[in-house]
Amino acid sequence: MNTMILKGKRILWKTHKKADSMTSRFVGIMLQSKVSEPLLFRFPFTFRWQIHSYFCPRFDAIFIDGNKNIVDIIAHIQPNMHVTPKKPARFLVECAPGEAKRLGLKVQDTLTF
Repeated sequence: MNTMILKGKRILWKTHKKADSMTSRFVGIMLQSKVSEPLLFRFPFTFRWQIHSYFCPRFDAIFIDGNKNIVDIIAHIQPNMHVTPKKPARFLVECAPGEAKRLGLKVQDTLTF
């Protein structure tokens, strides 16, 4: 568990889990009944990473570039899908479905973590 994810001075999440190893990125939120805490992926390099939702609950995917700017938000991802961001990303936050909208997040917003 890590510390906060912020947008400016506003705290979006006080805590989050991290996925920065090959194994943790592979497992992600699979086999969970719901996303109770956001999961921050740190990819080894910037790329248009395709993700899947096999064995996953519904979730929002927030793709973030190396400058920590949001490059794409894909909301309400259903199980058994593949999704790819519109632009290359270095980070990804998987969070509860509807969370990105509830927090007012938009493409080009800058996050701190």
